Amino acid sequence: MATEGYTFETPRLGIELANPKNDIHCQLYVELNQQPTFIKNLDGLTSTTNIDTIRAFLQRRWTDIYEKWGYGNYIVWLKPLADPSLPEPKPIGTVTMVREPNAPAPDIGYAFLDAYQGKGYATESCQALLDYCRNEFNQQQYLCFTRSWNQASRALAERLGFKLEAEHRLPTGAELACYSLGTEGMNWDLGSIVEDRIKKMPLDKRAGDAAATAAPVPEDAGITETAIATS
Repeated sequence: MATEGYTFETPRLGIELANPKNDIHCQLYVELNQQPTFIKNLDGLTSTTNIDTIRAFLQRRWTDIYEKWGYGNYIVWLKPLADPSLPEPKPIGTVTMVREPNAPAPDIGYAFLDAYQGKGYATESCQALLDYCRNEFNQQQYLCFTRSWNQASRALAERLGFKLEAEHRLPTGAELACYSLGTEGMNWDLGSIVEDRIKKMPLDKRAGDAAATAAPVPEDAGITETAIATS
C-alpha cells in the first residue's frame, strides 16, 4: 500500500496523480517548460509557462483520460530518504499514461527537471507506472513514442522491455521512433496511429519566428511529456 498522499511509490520516489487544482502540480509544469532538454524535444515549437493554460491542460487530461481509464498524469516526488539534503519531498518530474480515443493501447511518457536527470528516476518511475497499471487495471499492452535522435529515451524504452516497431516522419520533419510492449502477435500499424493523431492536431507556429509556416502540432505540445510520449 502506498504512503498516504501517493498513488503508488518506489523506495526513492512517491508518485501522485496530477491534480489541476493543485498549484504545486501546475507550477512543476511551468518549471518543466523552461528546461533546456524539454524545449529541445519540442523540435522548435513553442512551449508555455502560462499556469492557467497548464491548469486547463491537466483538467482535460483528468476528464478525458483519468475519469475514463483510471490512469493519467502523475507528479513524481523525490523522497528525503533518497536525498538527505531535502527537508521534505520535492516534485522533480512527471510520468504519464495517456490513451487516445482510437489507440489500441495507452502510451507512456515522462519529463524531469534537468537537475534530476541521469539518476535513474525516469526508469524507476516509468517501471512503477507500468507495474501499477498492470496490477490495478490489468493493462498488458503499451505504446511509446520518442524522437529518433533521443538515444537516452530510446535506451530507457528498451530497458523497460519495449520493442521498436517503426520509424515515422512528422510534418515538422522530425523522425519519431514507435515502440510497443506486450503486443506480440497483434497486427498493429503504429504508423497509421501516428497519422491519425496528426490529422486531429490544430495548427501552431514554430518558436522564434512569428512568420514561420504553421505546422500541425499537438494541442498541448508545449506542456506534454515529450521525452517519450508525444501525446
